[in-house]
Amino acid sequence: MALAFAREALAAGHEVVLSSRRGPDSLASTVAELGRGASAASVEDAARLDYVLLAVPWPNVEDALRGPPAWNGRVLIDATNPFIQYSPGSCWPTSATRARAKWSPRSRPARAW
Repeated sequence: MALAFAREALAAGHEVVLSSRRGPDSLASTVAELGRGASAASVEDAARLDYVLLAVPWPNVEDALRGPPAWNGRVLIDATNPFIQYSPGSCWPTSATRARAKWSPRSRPARAW
């Protein structure tokens, strides 16, 4: 999801910053493939940007949203699926929207489908 989003954003003339829990160096080949306008940063640095795309497996969402500084109205584009495991019928027991709001207070959410 993040790579497709990055390609579309770059094609529209935007710059993108990718991050990974494995660190910015792990994204060197992806940044090179994407080309001009793409860069990599630490998760902490990328999470400080005005627009943040969240594209992590659902079990990692809470941890991913625990780290950034206060949202203070920054936009959080949520591209997650609330599946606990990869089998039918294993959805998160509460609303994904409510859970994400709890973990990212004061963000301006945008749902990506």
